[in-house]
Amino acid sequence: MAVMGTTDAHEPWRRLHDDAIVWLVHDHFYHRLDTNLAMREGGVTAKTVVPVADLAIYNDSPGEDHLAYYERTLAETDGWARESLVRLERARRLYESRPDRFLVAERAEDVLRAKREGKAAIFLGMEGCKAFEGRIELVSAFHRLGVRQMQLTWAGPNQLVDATSDAWRLSAFGREAVALMNELGVVIDLAHAPWSFFAEVVERSAQPVIVSHGAPKEPYGSGDMTRGHLDALAASRGLLGLHFCRHYINGPFATFDDFLGTIDWLIQQGYEDIVALGGDLFEDDAYFRARHPPPRGATHETWRPFIDEIGDVRRIRAITHALVARDYPEATIRKILGENALRVYRAALRG
Repeated sequence: MAVMGTTDAHEPWRRLHDDAIVWLVHDHFYHRLDTNLAMREGGVTAKTVVPVADLAIYNDSPGEDHLAYYERTLAETDGWARESLVRLERARRLYESRPDRFLVAERAEDVLRAKREGKAAIFLGMEGCKAFEGRIELVSAFHRLGVRQMQLTWAGPNQLVDATSDAWRLSAFGREAVALMNELGVVIDLAHAPWSFFAEVVERSAQPVIVSHGAPKEPYGSGDMTRGHLDALAASRGLLGLHFCRHYINGPFATFDDFLGTIDWLIQQGYEDIVALGGDLFEDDAYFRARHPPPRGATHETWRPFIDEIGDVRRIRAITHALVARDYPEATIRKILGENALRVYRAALRG
C-alpha cells in the first residue's frame, strides 16, 4: 500500500477518484469538525450522517458501562423526539459553521453542486424511527428539518413495527409512515431489519429502498444479506452499502482483501447496480468495542473492529486504487464509489 502515500496526481486511479462521486451512505462522524474536514483528504464527495438513532451512540454518561448505557437508551421512549431534535441541530450547526467546506444537502443534485464548488455534500439521516413517537406529524417534521434518509428500525422494534407475532410486520403506523416517506421524498433504509419486515416494506414502497450498511452472507458466511435480500434490493433498483467492520465481512480477522473479495463476488453475481460504500465509521469506536470484543488472543491495543485500510475516512482512496489494480472498468468503479447512490437518491428524492 506504499503507493497510497504518493502525491502524483497523474496516476490514473487517483485522477479517477478525484473526478468521481465518492459517497458514504451511513456515517457517525458528526461531533467533531476536524474529523469531518478530513473528508477532503480521502476524496469523499458526499456522506449521509445519522445523528438521530434509536439509542444514544456516543456515551454521555461518564462512568457507566458502555454496553449497559446503549441498552438503557435503546429501551427509552419518552422524550426521544426532543432528544433527537437536539442531536440533529447539533450536527447541522457543525456543518453550517464551515460553509466553505460543507453543503447540507436536501436534493441529489446538491451532491453535484457541492462537487463543482469543492465542498462535501452532507445528508442528514436517522438510524431507527423511535423519534417519531408514533406521531405521523413527526415524519413530516423531521423531513422539513432536512432528514432525507430514514432507517426504519435498529436492533429492536419501535412504533413502526408490529412484533406481536414471531415475525415482524409493519404496524398500522408503520404502513402510514412508509407511504408518507414515499410522498415526501425520503430514502427508506432497511438496515438491520428482519426478513419478514424487509420484504413487506420492499413490496409496499413505490421508491427504491436501501440497506445503508451491511454485507452479503456469501462468499465468507459473515454478512447479514442473503440472496433473497440482494434480489429484492435489485428488483427495487435499490442499494447495499458495504460495511467496513470486520465482523460483517469475514469475521473478526477480516482483511481488506476480504472486503475486495466481497465486491468481486457481488459483481460476479450480477449485483453491480446495487453496490455502494456503507462505512458505518465512528469518531469514537467505544460502541463497536462494547458490542464486538477482541477475538481470543487479541487486545484492543492490537485489534480494531474496522478494516485497517478503510477504517478512517482519509483512507477511502484505497478502494479506488485497489479496484483499478483489479482491472475493474471505470464505469463499474464509478457506480460503486457513488453513482449508484446518486441514482437511488435522485429517484427517491425526485431530484
